[in-house]
Amino acid sequence: MANNQLIQGAKATGKKFLDVGAAVAGGFDNKQRPVNPRVAINKEIQSRVNGYMSKMKTDMDFTNFSPEETATMRDFLIGKRKQYTDAAKMVAQLSDSTSPEYMKYVDIMNGVNNSFTNLSKQLGTFKEGKVQYAEGQEQNIFSKGTTPSLAEQTASIYGFGENKAPFNISENGSLGFNVNGEQVDYNDMAPLGLKDYKLGLQIINDNEAAYKQGMLQNANSLDAYSIQLQEAIRTPDQIQSMIFDFNSNIKTDDLQDAITNGDIDIQGAKTELIKRLVNSRNEVSQKGYNEKLAVQKAKLQASDAAAAKDRKDANDEFDRRLAEKNANKPTNPAKKSELEKHLFEQLPAIQSLAAGLGLSAKDEKDWIQIEMRKLREEFEKNAKKEGKNSKKD
Repeated sequence: MANNQLIQGAKATGKKFLDVGAAVAGGFDNKQRPVNPRVAINKEIQSRVNGYMSKMKTDMDFTNFSPEETATMRDFLIGKRKQYTDAAKMVAQLSDSTSPEYMKYVDIMNGVNNSFTNLSKQLGTFKEGKVQYAEGQEQNIFSKGTTPSLAEQTASIYGFGENKAPFNISENGSLGFNVNGEQVDYNDMAPLGLKDYKLGLQIINDNEAAYKQGMLQNANSLDAYSIQLQEAIRTPDQIQSMIFDFNSNIKTDDLQDAITNGDIDIQGAKTELIKRLVNSRNEVSQKGYNEKLAVQKAKLQASDAAAAKDRKDANDEFDRRLAEKNANKPTNPAKKSELEKHLFEQLPAIQSLAAGLGLSAKDEKDWIQIEMRKLREEFEKNAKKEGKNSKKD
């Protein structure tokens, strides 16, 4: 019998996954590959159910029972009612309510009542399950990794198969179905596997975080991620869902074929899946690291170019001011030539010192101008001393 609470949860999570999944880097894609036979059968069943539902009149209750099913229920109720009536007649003829015979007929009457109660509950659960199944197919929440036999059996029981399975009612009022000659009790009916949107979304988000972080993985971090996946991917349904429903940047079509053909068991498939997911995490992290490095390199180159331009602008400004000052101040032509030569020779050293101070572009330009002014003043001061000494001589 299908777990209706799980189906409802899958619907809610599935909508969230579909909203964000396509936009996440390192996430799952839908590359065109040859369709696996198991996937093809599940898709065909889904299409069949959805086609039936689309043709139905909106005011029609598709959970109504067929004439054959109604006849089965009527025969059961009539037969049980006769049992109850016969037992009640026998009880009425017995005066000793403690006698084994009396208790036998009372048990029959109670059994009939219990079978009616059980049948009523089962019919209600069956109707609910049928609605959940049809809605689940429309919303695409069932895993395409479901075994074809289970997928066909479920469709047949709910009346969407190529041949609708006739139902029967056991003595205790439990529903059963004859599926291709095999008796299937509704209570024991295996549930369909659901697409594990929660796990898929978790892997996508974790890969996105690793990509944005831009840090390389190491052996320890990859081992930790492998253990995390071992804990997260526990059940066969989860393994099959990740392989059949969510084809990420890693290839899983060969695993689909291996499972379908019986060439690998489910645990072997899990081991291979985790290995590929770990490799994918490593590749995503490497890609994020490379892109982060490229951005940092571009920023550094832009910063160096801006600093070089600022230094050139500062030098040009210094030369302009120096030229203006010299133009307004009489200077010995010979000394002026020596001054310019001296300043020109010292300028590279001043610029190199300025670059190593870690100043802002403006502060660096001001520092160069101050140092060049000091050199000029010192040169002129020395030139005056030399002039006085030459006059004394």
